[in-house]
Parts: sequence; structure tokens; C-alpha cells
Amino acid sequence: MSGRNESSSGREAGRSRLSESRRAALRTLAVARERKAYVRELLNSRAGVEGRSGLSERDAAFAERLALGVAATYGTLDEAIDRHVRRPQVLDPEVRDALRISAFELLFLGKEPRVAVSQGVELVRSQAKSASGLANAVLRRVAEEADAFMAESRAHRYGLPRWLCDRVTDDLGDAALDEFGRAGLTQAPTYLASVPQWIPDEEAVQAFADNGVAVCAAGSVPGAWRASSPRLAVTCPLVTGEDVRSIVTDYGAQVVAYLAAPAPGERMLEVGSGRGTKTILMAGHTHRRGGAARTWALDVHEGRSQVAARRLERARVEGVEQVMGDARDLDSVPGLPAAFERILLDAPCSGTGTLRRHPEITWSLTPEGVDELARSQARMLASCAERLSPGGVITYATCSVLCEEDEDVVDAFLDSELGSRFEVVPPRDLADDADAREELDEHTSPDGYLRTLVRENGCDGHFCACLRRRA
Repeated sequence: MSGRNESSSGREAGRSRLSESRRAALRTLAVARERKAYVRELLNSRAGVEGRSGLSERDAAFAERLALGVAATYGTLDEAIDRHVRRPQVLDPEVRDALRISAFELLFLGKEPRVAVSQGVELVRSQAKSASGLANAVLRRVAEEADAFMAESRAHRYGLPRWLCDRVTDDLGDAALDEFGRAGLTQAPTYLASVPQWIPDEEAVQAFADNGVAVCAAGSVPGAWRASSPRLAVTCPLVTGEDVRSIVTDYGAQVVAYLAAPAPGERMLEVGSGRGTKTILMAGHTHRRGGAARTWALDVHEGRSQVAARRLERARVEGVEQVMGDARDLDSVPGLPAAFERILLDAPCSGTGTLRRHPEITWSLTPEGVDELARSQARMLASCAERLSPGGVITYATCSVLCEEDEDVVDAFLDSELGSRFEVVPPRDLADDADAREELDEHTSPDGYLRTLVRENGCDGHFCACLRRRA
């Protein structure tokens, strides 16, 4: 949405009246900066929703678009701004936030320069009256040079760090980079998963409709739904109620949980369980198969484990034991069985496949950080593989689009002495029906690994490899 038709952009006292949507976006960015919080989480919080309650639906959506867009592209925005500021290092943070909003409109939304510059000046004036002249000069130059600036590189065009563009191009090709870049500037679809312990699959569509949310099947994975209205979905009583009857989670993540889910009676180790989202998803699939598994959910953060335990109870998930420890050294984790029939290693990763949902990640990543993650992922995979029973399956998963964290980690493991005891299981072999097998085949590489690419109007970028230990 470009915001060209906002009702709040009238004239007052000879100058442009500051629109409430831009004021709300600036307020969100300021709170995120001061609290070191994520913009998305602030927007979805009760305070964030209440803070936009006085806006029309159009203006509220525009405020969200501005706040998330600035969070995702601020490195590129700062480069454009700093070219026209004599001493950029001394810009007040509040002034920079305001300049970023207008620069985002000019560079990424194609906003009419006269309106964007005028509103930008008013945004800056609301924070520092003395800086309004500087804002006028800087934003006019940004507007004049916008086309040339964006044409300099695809990194500028997509608001991404140059090194990340180079990595994606090297790994996946130019076309994938273009898909990745375009998708990153759009709103991600909203997917829901119904909890079958509460809502049978055949009743889910009606259950959502009864709670004001229209859904359709997201794909072939049971219990996966796509919502027509993001705002209604995240506030749906099935999601926010005391009982967890549905959860908001990307379809790609649901595919991974579907493949990793244990059969009834199996022992399951879930590494990187976090707040329990995939724990709930996998338990749902095991429930559909007629029973329950025994799961040990491992995480390094006690707070997240406590949140997960409460969510699992409210989702009617039984048979899960929360454990804490370092997956790189499972021998140091007390209380674990010697072996498991199923393991999900949901590896800590760069999150590059989820930048639309977590825009702050984009400019916090470094090549060195990705290198360190890959080394840690390799240690985790080897440690987990030691605990897999003969004939068992380990699913290695990330939400990264970078081969260094994905194929390279798995290939190196398979080339090791320990990895020589494992074989790749094609995802289709773990599916329950023909439709799911056909869908999985579309995303499976010749090596047998599954990857969903980030696309406009599609799910996030996820990778997984399913490996069976030879009997």
C-alpha cells in the first residue's frame, strides 16, 4: 500500500498536516529502538494494537507497512540519507527515524516526492523543530536521486546488504535472488495450524468461520490453513484464548513438523524447541496417526521452556518433558535416554528465510556470524546423530536460504565417518498420502533435500534434510 489516498494528509496553516499513520509508525520505531524490541512483536502486542485503534483500517495498515519496511531496509535508507548529511554521525536518533520513514516512501513505495518530502519535514519537526530545514534539504536530494540510487545495485533495489545478495546469488542464482528480494518487501501471508486434540480437521474451516476468520487449505499438510485476513487471524479467540486450539505459524514450518513427526509410541528428541510451536505441530500429527509419542524437548533458555510447557498444557499435548542443555554436547544433558527413534534438530540459524516476518535480522547479520552458526550446526548434527537408534530418522532443519547452513552442513556430515552410517530419506517417503508426496516432490532437490524458497504471496524459506541411520 502506498498511502496515496490517506484521509489524514490534508493542509493546515499553510503547510502539510502530519498524517496520524506516519506519526504512529514513528512512535513504533522509537519504542523499538529504546527497548531494543522487534517491530513485529510491538505491532502485535496489545499496546501496539490499542495504539492504532484510532486509525482507519487503511491508515493502520500503512503505519505497519512503514514501520516494518524501515526495520527491514534501514541500512540502505541510511546510505541514501548519509550521502546528503555533512555529519551523519551526529544526527539525533529521533530525527534519523523520521528521515528513514520518508526515505522508505521515496525509494521503496514510489510515493509522490512532494508529499513524501513534506510529510518527512513535518515528522522531523515533530521531534526537533530546528532540524526541519535540514530535513527539507536532505529529503529533496534523496527524491531527486532516487532512481539513480536504486539503479546502482540489486542490493539497493531490495534494501539488502551487498554480502547477503552475493551469497544468495552464488547459492541459488539470480532469479532466486530477485524472488527473495521482491518477497522481502511484501507482507507475508498468514498461516494457521489447527490443533486436532481440540479441533478435528474436518471441523476446522467451520470453527474458524465461527470465530470470524475465513481460511482455506494452505497445502497438503493436514491442519494447515491460510487466513484471508492477517489482523483477524492473530486476534482470533482460537489463537488468543485460554485454550490453544490454533497457532499462527508459517506453512514451511508446518511442512518441516509434518516430516519430523514421530509415530505413536516412538521416543522423540526435539532440539531447539523454543516456545513449543513445532512440539505442538508434531504432537498433532502423531495424534492424527492414532496415538502419542514420548518427547524430550531441549532448549538452552529456561524462560522459553517454561512458556512452552504452559502452551503444551493448553494445547492438550501430553508426554513431553522439558529439558535444558547444549545440543553440541548431549552427553552433558541429564535425563536423556541413550537413543531415540526420531530426532528433530531445529538448528539455530541466520533466519534469512524469515526476513519478512523478522525484518531486524536483515542488518544485524554478518558473514562472520553465519560462518560461526554453520560450525555450531555441524557440531549439533554430529552430537544428535550419535543418539539416533538404528533405523531411526533425524530431521535437520533451518529457516535459512544459505547453503552454508543447509546443504553444506549435511553434505559434510555425510562425508564424515559417523555420517557414512546414514542415508538420505526423500521427503515423499515420510508422507501419508499421494497429494502430500506430490507437493513435497516439487520442493525436493536431486540430492533429496527439501527447500521452500521465499516468494511473493508464498511461504517462508525453509530447508530440511531427513537422514536415516542404517540398521
